[in-house]
Amino acid sequence: MVHRGYRRNLLAASVVAAVLVGLYVCVQGMNVRDQNDDLKVIREAASSAAASSREMEECQEPVVDGQAKTQWPELVGEPAQEALDTIKSQAPGFNVQTIGSDMMATTDWRCDRVRIWLDSAGNVARAPRIG
Repeated sequence: MVHRGYRRNLLAASVVAAVLVGLYVCVQGMNVRDQNDDLKVIREAASSAAASSREMEECQEPVVDGQAKTQWPELVGEPAQEALDTIKSQAPGFNVQTIGSDMMATTDWRCDRVRIWLDSAGNVARAPRIG
């Protein structure tokens, strides 16, 4: 009886050791590949950052009464359609979106977008801004 338990434990220990050795070899192989891929990842990140930088340089803020306009605090409390019309007239070419109180939106920043956040009554809840 003790002999069988010993063999079972030995077998289990052997399996665990084989799995650990296999994982070690796999991780070491991944490390070698990762080191070779690091430069690729860095180059891709640098390329993406440069593209984002160029896009930001290309974006122009709308100019209202000689001043660059990035937000419209005067529209808080106004009906959605009035705010939409005002922003579209002052920022032509911008993507103007209305977001309801129960809606979700992405968190990415875009220099060609203005979001109008609405309350449950359909009025502007907070100052619309570029982004």
